[in-house]
Amino acid sequence: MVDSSCSFTVQWNNNTDIKHLTTGQYLEVTNYKPTTIISSTGILAQLYCDIVGKLYDSIIITLPAIQHFKASNKFFVVSDFPPAFQPNHFYITVTISSNDIEGLQVDGSSALCYRQTSSIMMSRESYTVLIVEISKGLHTITQVNKVPFGLLINGKSIHEGYGYPAGFQFNNDVP
Repeated sequence: MVDSSCSFTVQWNNNTDIKHLTTGQYLEVTNYKPTTIISSTGILAQLYCDIVGKLYDSIIITLPAIQHFKASNKFFVVSDFPPAFQPNHFYITVTISSNDIEGLQVDGSSALCYRQTSSIMMSRESYTVLIVEISKGLHTITQVNKVPFGLLINGKSIHEGYGYPAGFQFNNDVP
């Protein structure tokens, strides 16, 4: 929902759709492709994942804007669920400038095994979205050249699922 009038540009594949919203309106985009949303004002974007059907529970995640990306994150992969409902897979999703993937390190290792990758354009720059399976517990992810990136954490099982952003950069003067 927008606080004041604004314009949105929604891009996926080679498609572009421009929407104009007034105070109190909201925009819902249904799309199963990597999508970029550009706004004339600050927005809070939520991603609702429900394409896995009956195999896993649905989740909703707050997405960080490029301005909120950080060059390092310390995060905890949680599994505080009843024994019968423990998530059986845990993932991180990293969104980073395509030219800076090589500098990513998780827990000091640059040997990352990507489960899935995709590319998107944001702010006229190519970004890559990387999905990496990860273990429960405390982790650190950094980009050795201090290039900021977005980071989401999620876990899922047949009956339980969760997802959250690992951190937001609110003050651009502080790493």
